[in-house]
Amino acid sequence: MLHLARTIAGPGGDKLPTPVHAVLTDLAAGTGLADADPTAANEHAAAARATASTLQSAACGSNEVVRADIVQACVTDLQRVIERPGPSGMSA
Repeated sequence: MLHLARTIAGPGGDKLPTPVHAVLTDLAAGTGLADADPTAANEHAAAARATASTLQSAACGSNEVVRADIVQACVTDLQRVIERPGPSGMSA
């Protein structure tokens, strides 16, 4: 998550806009809960997805479009992590 935040902020260390900060917070929380509490992780993923969609809709410049695409890809990756079959989900 730290690498993602640094990538999105850029080399100048620009302050992240509030929606970007919110989506990063939800991505981090969802990632942390993916194994222990998939239901809560899904709630964070849904919140991140909604914020990512808002970012994509509001994107005007090329930097904003790239930022929105990166965030959307991270939300998709989080959903895959949550839905992946684990050892407890495997049948004997």
